[in-house]
Amino acid sequence: MKEAYIQLYDRNENSIKFFRALSVLLFAIGTIGLIFKFSRWHMQLFELSLWHNLFLMIQGIAMYFLSNSNLKFKRYFISWNNYEISYHFPKNKHPEKFRIDEIKALKIIDNEINILLKTDETKTINLNYTFLPKRSLIREYFESLEMNLA
Repeated sequence: MKEAYIQLYDRNENSIKFFRALSVLLFAIGTIGLIFKFSRWHMQLFELSLWHNLFLMIQGIAMYFLSNSNLKFKRYFISWNNYEISYHFPKNKHPEKFRIDEIKALKIIDNEINILLKTDETKTINLNYTFLPKRSLIREYFESLEMNLA
């Protein structure tokens, strides 16, 4: 069977990095504005009120943490080749992997794929984590795998 690596969530990494850099810039402008506000130095660019500077700092912090949380979604995937299947879903702490020849039974129910291994261990792959085009591709692969097992 054909090898595949499917990212569960599509994120535009460049735009996330841009917004993270913008958040650092907003935080820096707010901090510099506060420094100029409480010191005797005067600069026309930073002559904002105290609330404006605090708002810029809070906005920068919030944007930074939101963009970092969006980058974390990049690590979730499912992949397979001729020998093994590996995946990492949001509910799993670590990526999991098992060999195809270890599969004893395979059952597809709605958006859930239940895999019984020869060691009597059950693996569940929930397709609700994936978007529709990728979901159908994953489902087709496991349906063909189920037919090969029968």
